[in-house]
Amino acid sequence: CLLQHRAPYRLDFIQSDSFKQEVDEVRSQLDEQGIDIEFKAEGNKLVYVYHLQQELSDDEASLYKGIMEASSSEMTNLLKGVYDDMVEFIGDDADVSVSMEYYDSADKLLASFTYPES
Repeated sequence: CLLQHRAPYRLDFIQSDSFKQEVDEVRSQLDEQGIDIEFKAEGNKLVYVYHLQQELSDDEASLYKGIMEASSSEMTNLLKGVYDDMVEFIGDDADVSVSMEYYDSADKLLASFTYPES
């Protein structure tokens, strides 16, 4: 199965020095803003998981979601950049995607973005 062959390459990308350096920089910046970040692989998808260090009321969550949706083109550009790096690392025939998920401290999903969209 081609997907089984791709998984180690995606894992190699996540464990690469350049990705780890980028992660460290992003983690440092976000920690100062009260946001924790983790990265995980789900099948052929690389997922950036952001957790706000505070719980939001329904009104605050709605406002945050609106702000995130208003900046969706910026999020898509960020995801496309990571996707392009991943495809370059793995190979042009890579069947991968990249997602960002935003949660409050109570694990309520606030917003999510995926590139390319399925």
